[in-house]
Amino acid sequence: MKRTAATKLIRARVEAFIRDFAKWNAKFYPAVFGTELLEWDPIQKEFVRTVSSRHFMPGERVGDVGCGVGSPPEHSPRHEKIILIDQRSETEALVETKAKKGGGRFYEYAVRWDGNEWQIARLQTFFAATGERVTDVALKALARSRAKPLWTKGVPAGLERSFKGGASLRTRYGVSRIKVVSAGVLEAPSGFLACDDPGEWQWGAAVLEIRIPPGKHEVDLVIDDNLQIVGAARVVFDGRTTNGVYAYATRRYRTRKVRRSLSHIVGVDGGMVGLGDAGAIIGLSRRERERLYWRIVDAQLGKHAKGAVFVPIDSATKAIAIDSGCGDGGYEAFWKLDRAGRPLELILDFADLALAVWDKVKVPFTRGRSISSIGKRRLRSYGVSVHFGHEGTQQILMVRGDKEVRVKIFDTGGNMLFGSEGGGCSQCDNETRYYLPANFPRNLSGHLELEMYMGHRYEFG
Repeated sequence: MKRTAATKLIRARVEAFIRDFAKWNAKFYPAVFGTELLEWDPIQKEFVRTVSSRHFMPGERVGDVGCGVGSPPEHSPRHEKIILIDQRSETEALVETKAKKGGGRFYEYAVRWDGNEWQIARLQTFFAATGERVTDVALKALARSRAKPLWTKGVPAGLERSFKGGASLRTRYGVSRIKVVSAGVLEAPSGFLACDDPGEWQWGAAVLEIRIPPGKHEVDLVIDDNLQIVGAARVVFDGRTTNGVYAYATRRYRTRKVRRSLSHIVGVDGGMVGLGDAGAIIGLSRRERERLYWRIVDAQLGKHAKGAVFVPIDSATKAIAIDSGCGDGGYEAFWKLDRAGRPLELILDFADLALAVWDKVKVPFTRGRSISSIGKRRLRSYGVSVHFGHEGTQQILMVRGDKEVRVKIFDTGGNMLFGSEGGGCSQCDNETRYYLPANFPRNLSGHLELEMYMGHRYEFG
């Protein structure tokens, strides 16, 4: 088939899909969000009948296409235009479209010839234009700065021992046996590692400040035999030296403002922590980083057990994505260093196999006075303060501090009047506001019971 004729057919396929999607969306959108709320199953079946079965190749992943209706529709001739048709071979082509309004949103259609017609093999959404660059940390400047380690007294109790495996561990899920498995080899030719939720790399790589030996390094995972959760992971740079000291694995950002003392906490969405050569990731455009993230997601969905997957960054290096198995969270990263400050290990603590450690404090109070002034000495040592207040007529309890705090309010008779575990709240920076019941007494004496999260430990036995 001549390329000109093929290009017309490829364009016709994508345009027909866009039209049919808009028609399907228009059929159901007013009803779903109007007075007549419809069940989703018939809507999805109609999508398969009128859209995906007509335009997608059989057996190919439709992904999240057709998972929702709205205004404007995700795809519509009024809101989407074709900006590129790239026929890469006689059987494969790539079509790129752009949303006409609503900021940068691009769609890539992978289109294939099945011997009879061109059909869509895959549809992906991107938020960056082709070739768009990202502002990143300058690795040469980072190397010259020689960041000093931010020392810590140690890692959570039992974490280092867990990498020996072959032991029983008490967890909140019950007693489990743990084992240590090798996930594979991580390559780092630049001597710096990017460490973050892989979905964040498109906005800028968070680079670990301390340089590591360039080369290939083993990655170990601690996994339990019960839920197959990854409790911890480590990258080994020197397996011959066992004794070392610990420091927080602080990270350097270019586009985000994060306190250095908190930069070792890796916030993730979906439980995935990504590690990859910083030089290789920085060399990618924003679109290529989006594509890398979706390759990681596909690889995670395709594996049959929790653990880790390796995905190519470029032709020479791979990134590793470690799946804790327990969803969103903030996970601490630590260096194990020798006495000269050279890295021996990078440790990621997922904490999902650990037991929480709480300190409990009772603080007497009388309404109208600051609770923190009554129990000032006791709460100040925790960096916590507690106050009553109000928003209009709504009574509130304000808890300030960097620690996670659970609060219960008791009257002088020992009756519990409020518990933060079941109360509505709002959070801004280091302040959490709890909304007290409408009948909460305005003149009250009693005591507060506060539980402060002090960390966690790995308990063997």
